[in-house]
Amino acid sequence: MSEEKEYMEFVEAVKQEIMGKLKVPKESVRFEKGKKEGNRDRILIETSYGNGLKGVMGVEAAGLFLLYKRGTSLEDLAEEIRKDRDRKCTRQTVGILKDMDHYELLKDRLIVRAVSYTRETRQLQNTIYRRFGDIALAVYLILRESDYDFLSAKVHKNMAETWGKKEAEVFENAMINTHILYPPRIYDWLHGNGKFSYQEGVFMNPLEEVSLEKGARGNCLTNVKQLNGATALFYPGVAQRIGNLLGEDFYAAFTSIHEAMIHSVSSIDVHIVEESLQSVNKNNEEEEILSLQVYRYSRKENRLAAVKGSDGKGRE
Repeated sequence: MSEEKEYMEFVEAVKQEIMGKLKVPKESVRFEKGKKEGNRDRILIETSYGNGLKGVMGVEAAGLFLLYKRGTSLEDLAEEIRKDRDRKCTRQTVGILKDMDHYELLKDRLIVRAVSYTRETRQLQNTIYRRFGDIALAVYLILRESDYDFLSAKVHKNMAETWGKKEAEVFENAMINTHILYPPRIYDWLHGNGKFSYQEGVFMNPLEEVSLEKGARGNCLTNVKQLNGATALFYPGVAQRIGNLLGEDFYAAFTSIHEAMIHSVSSIDVHIVEESLQSVNKNNEEEEILSLQVYRYSRKENRLAAVKGSDGKGRE
């Protein structure tokens, strides 16, 4: 049996063990494949909390596999994950949940994440979000974050009422936080093996000379953590800055929730971008897919809009 096949069989087996140990349904435990070399495969575990909150805990799959190869049983691995979840929730998450009524204590933990509106229509009900075509920009509360673990939960509309804030104010504050916590970056994936220094990929400073790829290869827009990086295109001023650096309109293809590929319109036919996006989406895990459409940014109108017929259903 090949190492890769053994690894994937282990992933399926440990997922089943986690479901049983944590007493969660099948859809609450899923595998997320790292998209680039250097990115970690993760097993994601969704947890429900009070106040209508749900969070997702990520565990590095390769690390679990190594422990398994060294003799740790599936049952013991699942038990350690259960203990880790309960321990972290007790120390951090529960403390945050106790402060849920106090906006001033939580406002710096609010962020915006781009998610598929098509896939998450039901889950978005009664939450704070803005719809953008087939994308929803949803407000989340960070419950826990480390280099190996990220747990967040959508914020419901009733929390804005509890805080005495308008939804628009909560959203704008969350967007500002997101820009500060996860600054936008444009990386060249042909170099760096997915690992970049903090200063690499900076492009928003108007005083610095920045050169973007104007050929068909395009540019990869994400954030400094390469996590939920597709949201970066919606940061204030980012699309306009990219358009100015390219000197023309551009196409944006969201190849996952973590990044967007940017192509100047003169460098490539939109049909090629559409076909490429459809191909990538077919190979992505469902939870990784953000959009089925290609978007175009107009410098003249300073506006990002879906290209008609770019959802794979044909043009009108």
